[in-house]
Amino acid sequence: MTRASLKPAFGFVLFFGLFYIEPVSVGPTTIAVLWKAFLMLGLIMVLINRHRLVPINKLTAWGLLFVVSTVLNESLFLNPVETISFTIKNAFIPVLYGFLLYRAGRSDRSVDQKTNFLRLLSLFVVLSVLPFLTGLVSPMSSGYDLSLFQDLSGAAFGFIGIFQNAHGASITLAVATGTIVWSLPYIRTMGKKLFYMALILIGAVALVLTLVRTGAAMFAVMIFFVFVTSRKGIHLSLAVGFAIIGIGAGVYLFETNHDFRMRLLGENIYTVQQSVTLNQIGSGRLQYWTSALENFFSAPFVDQIFGFGPTLAKDYMQQATGLRIYAHNGLIDIVQFYGYFGVFAYGMMLFYIFRIVFALKRTSPYFLLGGMHLFAYLTQMAIQGERFFLADLLFALVLVSVTVARPQNHTHRPSR
Repeated sequence: MTRASLKPAFGFVLFFGLFYIEPVSVGPTTIAVLWKAFLMLGLIMVLINRHRLVPINKLTAWGLLFVVSTVLNESLFLNPVETISFTIKNAFIPVLYGFLLYRAGRSDRSVDQKTNFLRLLSLFVVLSVLPFLTGLVSPMSSGYDLSLFQDLSGAAFGFIGIFQNAHGASITLAVATGTIVWSLPYIRTMGKKLFYMALILIGAVALVLTLVRTGAAMFAVMIFFVFVTSRKGIHLSLAVGFAIIGIGAGVYLFETNHDFRMRLLGENIYTVQQSVTLNQIGSGRLQYWTSALENFFSAPFVDQIFGFGPTLAKDYMQQATGLRIYAHNGLIDIVQFYGYFGVFAYGMMLFYIFRIVFALKRTSPYFLLGGMHLFAYLTQMAIQGERFFLADLLFALVLVSVTVARPQNHTHRPSR
């Protein structure tokens, strides 16, 4: 083994181990929160020191203002650990983007470096599922409890891997597998193409095994964007193939597999006997959304300025729905958690994300890359909303690649 090949192998083992032990408790928190808190704090300090020489980009500046808004509420005093945990998660995209852009140059080589890192990270995400799928390693957390769909007494769970929970696994696998799909036309050798296609298949299978609809919806949006935007033959073939196989397999499993049908319909053994109402659509999401908004707009205007924060918002949701949960919609959660101030700061950050992606010509491969991830991100925000580090790191890398590619007259193609 050469030194060049040992480097990624060592990195794989190191990061696999780190993400694997993330659920381990350390006092009132977990390893996951601790190491990400130190990372975000360190990167923010780098950005602040750098600001003396070069202004912070607008996406990061508005993102940091949004991060500040996440601690200006009563929940910080009710449950500081939970509130700060949300603050850390909301810092992922703007801080990672700002730091990676700071480290990036403006040359073709810099674009290739960021794109190669993006591919390598996507490969890591998909390859990390193999030890779990083959039974060599058992996860430290549990995925979806299949006893919710039939009487298994909690004996079986959906796939989770190194991702802490089922939604994290589903969302991260969706964006990583979608990134590998984007990479295919720019791979030169047939052996490498076949390897990437095998990883796409593995990623798609693991995604289905999580039993989470959010990641499946995100992946479908990414493939649809490829179909309507790309002019690469291999992209179109894959998009059509996924559509045919996905629809066919979906119809077959819906008709023959009890668990799959109940999960798709948002049912379980406790609700299947109940009559379906409008509020139960999407596992009750419509009711959660309307309750969260009603709680917010019925509050005093002073509370609406900075929001309730996550802890108090859950208290209000329990009073309204009987469940101590979030809204299952990232945009509505921003409204109730962080109020008008947070909505404004987040809206400006999102505006600059759109501006970065849509500044490119539609024929640029980086417009396809940016558009795939942007619409997958919006899909996830619309039906779930929770932030996951690896998925947000991939999105930040995509935004940096798109930003750095813009000055290259839109002609640069990813390295092979």
